[in-house]
Amino acid sequence: MSSTTLEMHINRDHLGLKPFKCKHCDKTFTSQGICTVHEQMDHTEYNGKAQCNICKKQFAAAGECRTHCSKIRKGGPYSCKTCNRFFHARFELNHHMIDHVKLTCITCGLEFEGRRELDSHVINQHKVHKCNICDYQCATKLHI
Repeated sequence: MSSTTLEMHINRDHLGLKPFKCKHCDKTFTSQGICTVHEQMDHTEYNGKAQCNICKKQFAAAGECRTHCSKIRKGGPYSCKTCNRFFHARFELNHHMIDHVKLTCITCGLEFEGRRELDSHVINQHKVHKCNICDYQCATKLHI
């Protein structure tokens, strides 16, 4: 370990020093690299709008951009245009998009966005629900 690396290790890990200050705010960091990433993620602007450094999406407010960027860091760079969920891989997003395909109930003709909503509708509206105590039957669980 070089003397510079050792000095950085001691300053950062043992003394808690954060000598690298953001040019745009009062935050300080243990390394120039972390400081640069912060500046790019939280302070990059493009034509007066905040811009995500990862996917280049633009936002009117820096706060929206920070929220978006933190979601990308946690959830991945691929986002669903319908519900704004994030995914690490394109195939995960493609699989997720099945949830947003419009499906029609063959019994009543109502349209639903995704298999889960249609299945829930069919179970709650078209399945005959029976009371465990008496002979009462109805179309929805809520009325039992």
